[in-house]
Amino acid sequence: MRITYLLLMFFVLSCGNQHDPLIDAIDKLQKDFSEEELKIFREQNEVKILNSYHFTGDIDDPLLKEYFYSNNIKNIEYIGNILYTSLHRKLNNEPIRIDEQIKFYQNKQAVP
Repeated sequence: MRITYLLLMFFVLSCGNQHDPLIDAIDKLQKDFSEEELKIFREQNEVKILNSYHFTGDIDDPLLKEYFYSNNIKNIEYIGNILYTSLHRKLNNEPIRIDEQIKFYQNKQAVP
């Protein structure tokens, strides 16, 4: 019984030390904005966010890239939209609803 407890505690603690690549990317994106820019960003609605901000470049983090690729999201614009939407929701204390966002862009990619 004691060994089971120790193994369970080890598992819980080790899971807590792993970083979520999506959360890390949102935090990094947030640091790219000044406080004033974050205030403006937070006060806009989501549709305006996606029309105003565009993700350019490539994804440096291989874990983040694998996260999106494993969810069949390979379009850099869609990845950026998910990151900006997630940051916006975080700043407004709303649930990120990542599953809903991923499903939306999976469906959008499936349309020819």
